[in-house]
Amino acid sequence: MLNIDINIAIDRLGLNRNRYMLSSSVPPHVIVEWDKENPDPQPSVEDLQVAWEAYNAQQIVPEKIDMRRARLALLHAELLDTVEATIASMTGTEGKAARIEWEYATTIKRNHPLVQQLESALSLTEEQLDQLFIDANNLE
Repeated sequence: MLNIDINIAIDRLGLNRNRYMLSSSVPPHVIVEWDKENPDPQPSVEDLQVAWEAYNAQQIVPEKIDMRRARLALLHAELLDTVEATIASMTGTEGKAARIEWEYATTIKRNHPLVQQLESALSLTEEQLDQLFIDANNLE
C-alpha cells in the first residue's frame, strides 16, 4: 500500500481517462482493477510515487488553517481521537489553555505552541505535520 493519493498521482501522469478501482476511498490506496481495454498501461508503484512527490513538491504549507479543516484532516488521517485524548490529558494551566485553544479558536497557526506539542506527543515528523496542514487547506 502506498500512503499517497493515487487519484492525484494518476491525474499527474495523464492517465485519468482510464477506468480503475481503488481499494478504499481515502489514502492509502492500492489499485485493485485497471481497465485492460485501454491502451494506457497500469502505472507502476514507482511511477505513482514519483508523480505524488512531484505533486507534493508544488504544495505550499499554509501558515494557518481554520479549525474545521484541521479537525477534518486529523479525522481523515485517523488522528482526531488521539489528538482529543492528548489534549484532554494535559494538566495544569497549560492543559486548560490547550483545551481553550482546541474548543474556541477559529484558526490554528503551523507554528503555534499547541501544534508543536501535538507534533511531539504524536511523534509526527515535520513533513507529516506539513502534509496535514496541506491536506486541511485542500479540503472544501
